[in-house]
Amino acid sequence: MAQAEPTGGAVMDHCPETRNRIRLTLAAWAYEVHADSIMSDDEFDRLALSIDVRKSTARPDLDEWFRENFNPHTGMWVMNHPERDRIEALYQSLSNSRRAEPEGQTLWEIIIGRVLG
Repeated sequence: MAQAEPTGGAVMDHCPETRNRIRLTLAAWAYEVHADSIMSDDEFDRLALSIDVRKSTARPDLDEWFRENFNPHTGMWVMNHPERDRIEALYQSLSNSRRAEPEGQTLWEIIIGRVLG
C-alpha cells in the first residue's frame, strides 16, 4: 500500500483516514477516561465502522498499532494507545476551548491541526 506523505500541516492536507482516527481516538478517550461524550453514540459508531485499518497514513507506527488493537465495537482500545499523554493533552485543549469556536474553524479542525501541524 502506498504511504501517505505529510504535505505541510494544514488539516485538509492530510488523508481522511488520519482525520477520522484522530477524531475517534479523542472521542474514545473523552468517554472512557473522562465520562465525557463529545459526540453522539450514533456518530461514534458510524465513525468507528468507517475506520479502515488496511489504509496506510503518514504514521506507520500508529497504522500498525491500529491494525493490532483497534476494535470498532468498543472504545476500550484507546486505553492502550501508545500516545496516551498526547491524547490527554489534546483532550484538555479541546475541553478548555469547547465554548469558543473561532470563526471559520470547528474545534475538530483546530485540534486536528494541532496534531498534524
